[in-house]
Amino acid sequence: MSSLRVGGLAIIIKAYTDPSLVGRVVEIYGRADGRGLFKSPATGLYRFTLHPGAYICTGDFHSGSDVKEEDGFGLFSREQLMPIDGEDFSHEGEHEKELTHG
Repeated sequence: MSSLRVGGLAIIIKAYTDPSLVGRVVEIYGRADGRGLFKSPATGLYRFTLHPGAYICTGDFHSGSDVKEEDGFGLFSREQLMPIDGEDFSHEGEHEKELTHG
């Protein structure tokens, strides 16, 4: 299984504040540092979270911030996300031929 990585895609599998987010696809923009500091993908301003190491994700949803310009990103823990990108299956047919033709 692939892992969560910056630039990768993930699906929201658990949402604590807005259950309607479950099932939405997000792109992983970055992570908050060990102190909870991160750069907002919406405004470029540095922000703080109480959840160091949280994944900063972009997508079509409201961030929960009172600042209108902060729409389009949110913070999620590892348990809330499932990676959906990874290996493609373009070589699957070749592997099957090897198995059947020795």
